[in-house]
Amino acid sequence: MKKKTIFAIIVILVGAGVAVGLWQYNRPHRQIASEIPSFSLSATELVANFNHDENGANKLYLDKVLSVSGIILEVLGDEQPTTLLLGDDTKSAVVSCTLDSTQSISGLTVGKAIKLKGRCTGMLMEVVLVDCFLEK
Repeated sequence: MKKKTIFAIIVILVGAGVAVGLWQYNRPHRQIASEIPSFSLSATELVANFNHDENGANKLYLDKVLSVSGIILEVLGDEQPTTLLLGDDTKSAVVSCTLDSTQSISGLTVGKAIKLKGRCTGMLMEVVLVDCFLEK
């Protein structure tokens, strides 16, 4: 009787784990292009906030859609996905922005001022935004 109970509990836990895994796998992808940004700021301001208080900035910006403006410091990758490094003239503040695969990089040159929105995933060596879309 005790073995049957333990076996039943294991089967239920495995079943629940599989159900949660399938739910996460099939969950719809966020539509960043149609979301309204939670915050609008410059690349310099965003990096300064993370440098001043990384934990506080994570609570404020993590997994939120941000609208970020800055100057293109570098365009990385000729193929999809393309990553842009945004910052200011001093290059002291850098935000890494990985463009959505639907975005074209034609016309994006180093030194051009742009504004884009993307989902913040935190700070590694620089602040990271993913699924980015150029704003008009």
